[in-house]
Amino acid sequence: MSTIHVAVLTPESKKFEWRDITPNLKTLQGLVGGLIERVPVPETEEEASIYVNEEGKIHNLPVSAIWWYEGKPYDLLRGTLVVCGSGEDGQDTDLNPKLLEKIKEYITPFSQK
Repeated sequence: MSTIHVAVLTPESKKFEWRDITPNLKTLQGLVGGLIERVPVPETEEEASIYVNEEGKIHNLPVSAIWWYEGKPYDLLRGTLVVCGSGEDGQDTDLNPKLLEKIKEYITPFSQK
């Protein structure tokens, strides 16, 4: 199976880092540390998939990002985030760097100062 180029944000890194991964359920679950949940991001739902640990809040995982909506904080995302491109058939694909910049308007790394 081939690999895809994705962006990963961990609570420890405080920034998106590029990685090549095998696009399958086992890999995604390994990266987020459990069951996966897809987080929709306005204006990018058809082009990208953002995966988080479905039980991140239940297990009180560290905050990794702030999710913004209409210019205001909407939610806190916990644990590792994996951002993939999304193909016409719904399959995860390479993430375009320009699309990641658009996503950063809605999902910003959390930094407690």
